[in-house]
Amino acid sequence: MNRRFLIKLIIAFLVLILNDFIQFIEPVVLTFMVFGFILYIFYDEINLKKIRIDQLIRQYQQEMNIVNKESSLRIKQLESIVSNINFPMVLIDQLAQILLVNESFLKLNNITEIKQLNENSPLHAELRNFMREAFLKEISSQKTMSIHQQDYSALSIPIYENSRYMGCLYIFQNITYILERERIQKRFIADASHELKTPVSAIKGMIEILNRPNFKDDDVQRDFHEQIEIETKRMENIIQDMLTLSRNTAKNVLLNIELFNVQQLISDVVRSQQSNIQQKKLNIENHIPDSLLIEADRDKFYHIFSNLLSNAIKSSNQGTIRFSHTINDRFLAIQISDEGVGMRSSEIPYIFERYYRIDESRSRDTGGSGLGLAIVKTYVNAHQGTIEVESEEDKGSTFTCNFPIRIVNKT
Repeated sequence: MNRRFLIKLIIAFLVLILNDFIQFIEPVVLTFMVFGFILYIFYDEINLKKIRIDQLIRQYQQEMNIVNKESSLRIKQLESIVSNINFPMVLIDQLAQILLVNESFLKLNNITEIKQLNENSPLHAELRNFMREAFLKEISSQKTMSIHQQDYSALSIPIYENSRYMGCLYIFQNITYILERERIQKRFIADASHELKTPVSAIKGMIEILNRPNFKDDDVQRDFHEQIEIETKRMENIIQDMLTLSRNTAKNVLLNIELFNVQQLISDVVRSQQSNIQQKKLNIENHIPDSLLIEADRDKFYHIFSNLLSNAIKSSNQGTIRFSHTINDRFLAIQISDEGVGMRSSEIPYIFERYYRIDESRSRDTGGSGLGLAIVKTYVNAHQGTIEVESEEDKGSTFTCNFPIRIVNKT
């Protein structure tokens, strides 16, 4: 009771008590008056309470409207964030109802919508089992799984509020590329270890024989010296390619721009590998015009076409290797074609990847490291160019390097 109500009630009882002494009002009339006054007091108090309650309700409604607007805004912001995240994500509540889900998650499961997580949910089986187990156990969990021939890292994050389980957030990240890179690097390390170990063991064995006090066979000594030179070059190629790639990417390659003749550069490249060309009895045709001058990094261009020619020689046992070019108002294209063993179409997308080798036995026999074409692409990209390849098994390959027309000297 408030003070105003108590005062009214006290006045009513005072009137009643005083009337007993003074007798200025008839008792019956006084009783009705006091009773009426008390009713009025209670009515007035109830009305005041009602007004106060209405005020509190309006204030509460205003506060709730503000909270709802803020909550709605936060939900929209969260939905926007979730929908724009490029990896699958879904949020469920404590009843396994779907609160938020992004398009990536729906596409991953080839569905258009999902409302609840249960044993019949139209999800990939392994993914659904992972989600249900994490939800039922209310635990944080991580697992690698394969979905549609892609590798995903699945993560569940339980959500608590005041120590009460409120649901779970699931995130799925595509790690196919990462795992593939790890597999390639592991394979390369194993191959490089084998390739380095083999020539080292051979060199060590030959040196031990040559160092014997009673060794006097000149023919064997000459043959051993040749073999040691071959094995040394093999190791040098592997190590040099690894160092080149570790130092260079398309973004940090430093170019020493100078004016040079492309035909002359190709001739120098061919001359450096003349012994291998003659050994395989291959024909070389250089159709690059003597008038073609460009402004680029000559050393990098030499490395590009030296690697491409080396690959063409390794893949060819007969026929002709041709250098040619095309030019338009946008690009200078320089091609090198061979009539060698070619490649399967399934292999072409990977040939410029580091450590990728098409024919491992052939690469080992020829000292290949699987890094040459990766270096070529790095140097082509450094000149803002692109490289393409067309190939057919047993018919040969054509590599095309496209460079922006601005490198061509037009004077």
